Amino acid sequence: MDLEKEEEDEMQAFINQCIVDPTKRHEMSLITRSYHNKKSAVNDDGMLFSDDIIVLEPMSGEIWPNSSTTITVMFKPEAAKNYTRMAYCDITGRETRLPLKIVGDGLGPKAIFSCDSIDIGNVFIGSRHSYEVIHENKGDIPIDLNLIQPESIFGPLFNFYPSEGKIAVGELQL
Repeated sequence: MDLEKEEEDEMQAFINQCIVDPTKRHEMSLITRSYHNKKSAVNDDGMLFSDDIIVLEPMSGEIWPNSSTTITVMFKPEAAKNYTRMAYCDITGRETRLPLKIVGDGLGPKAIFSCDSIDIGNVFIGSRHSYEVIHENKGDIPIDLNLIQPESIFGPLFNFYPSEGKIAVGELQL
């Protein structure tokens, strides 16, 4: 945060003054209290952008004329969906805040099976059949695999192996 850097610089300048004039030491609490109040005002400001999905850094600062600065936008989606947020930059001397529309797509895993369906056909009572299906991760993030057992009357008659696990990006699993 820029206030911390500003406070550190002012404290260093004050310490240098105290070396020259030790009688000023009692003024140190004024500087500390001043920056404590400024930090409280920033933290309590309801107009500051606050979001769990999108984080902006730094939250405040100064940009001098004919210069620029980097603002980092971190996107941490919690679900596979579209996210849209509005952030506003309050600029001294400007009547209205400058809007910034932030849009991001949360992408989930992309898994495919080697086939869409398996035709088991006629099966004799008590016999056992095995089929292999390849599960492939075509996405950009790992897949956490966890089988949800079917709740039909025939669900308990089927076994799936593995029933849980992780498939890394680009990997296959039988």
